[in-house]
Order: sequence, then C-alpha cells, then structure tokens
Amino acid sequence: GSSRLLSRFRASARNSAKIPSTQKSTSPQASTAHSSAAEGGSGPRKVRVVPSHAVQRSGGARTVKPRKELKSATDSQVKLRGVLDTIRALGVPAVVLKAGRSKLFRDGAPLVFDESIASESRILSAGDFVLVLDASGAQVGWGMFNPMSMYRVRMLWCSALDGELDLSDAADPHALLSRVVLSRLHRALMVRDALCLPNAETNAYRAVNGEGDRLSGLTVDIFDRAAVISSSALWVELYC
Repeated sequence: GSSRLLSRFRASARNSAKIPSTQKSTSPQASTAHSSAAEGGSGPRKVRVVPSHAVQRSGGARTVKPRKELKSATDSQVKLRGVLDTIRALGVPAVVLKAGRSKLFRDGAPLVFDESIASESRILSAGDFVLVLDASGAQVGWGMFNPMSMYRVRMLWCSALDGELDLSDAADPHALLSRVVLSRLHRALMVRDALCLPNAETNAYRAVNGEGDRLSGLTVDIFDRAAVISSSALWVELYC
C-alpha cells in the first residue's frame, strides 16, 4: 500500500545523498579532452594562433604575408599645417573638422555641431564668418560661428556645390559675407519667381525659408509690400 511506496521513496533518497556532488563530466568535449591527454601526454595541447592575413602554402605550412604599409597620416597633417599657416597670415578665421566628418557637409548639411570640430585656427568670436576645413586642410565651405550655440557653425556656402571662394577675398570678411548672403537671396527669389509668387491669388508667401534656402537662421515672409524678418541665429541679428 501507501506505506510500502513511502519506504521505497525514502530508501531511494538515502542512496541519492551518498553520491558525491563533484562528478566527472561526461560531455563529449570532456571525453575528447581526457582521451587527448591520455594519448598525447599530460596537459592540454597548445593552440597556435595564426594572423588573419596569413596564407597557406601548397605544402601545408602557414606563411605570414607582409602587411601592406598603411598610408601615414603625416602627409595630411603637414598639408593641414601649411594651410593653417596661410590662413593665419591672411587673418582668416577657420575651424577644422574631425577626420571622417566632412562628407556630410560637402553634401550640403547646414549645421555643424561642436562634436564634429577638431580645432580652431585661433580664438574665434561669435559672429565670425569662418572657413571650414576638413582634416587634410581642404575647403569644405564657409559659415557663421557661434560658440554659445549647439549649432557651432551654420553653413552658408558649400565649396562642393558652390565652388571654392578665394582666400584673398576673406581679407574683408564682412564684404565676403555680404556677397554670399546676396547670392543666396537672389537664388531664393528666383525659386519664388519660378513658383509664380506673388500672383493674382496671393501676395503673401515665404521669400526665404532658412535652411531650405541655405540661409540657416533667417526667415523672410512677404505680405504684399511688407517684409517680416524672423531670426533664430545670432548672425542674422548682427548683420541683417
């Protein structure tokens, strides 16, 4: 009956308690390891690590190919140093982007955050019209600098899209900025003309749409003969 089953259960529990807690592993890996140790002597076999660029000859021996020498960054650094010396002599303020960050801005991105900037050519002031260089010293474009903004540089000119500006023209940064802004305004008005604005149905429209017209921080709305200028950038308040 039930008392007999209970007795068998207790006997089984006592036998289980006598089994040592540390048993030898019976996994295939452990069995293989023990048999290898028995056949090949004491201790685990040493594993030779072969570099990923090694090749195997027909005879079976592995031979390490000589690594191709990586192009030294010294050339880029020397070039950058030379460009910085030139622009310092001309009095041109500049920022240098970190390596690998320039493509985004060559493609027309308008806002340069602080983490994208590696260095500055000198101590810059809010409202400086700065030359933006890549890590090798090549021109990326020009923009307005503001150390107090999360948008450290607002790009107004992209060298890849608009062409490189002559550094000698930067001797008068205000005149150069005026040229750039007038060029942007002219293009914005050409777009509105293509859209037939104003027209018989409306005389209210947006003439300048900030980053959309590559004038980051500047918005101009037209209401018949009145123009309303909105600013979200320091440079607009300083120069417009």
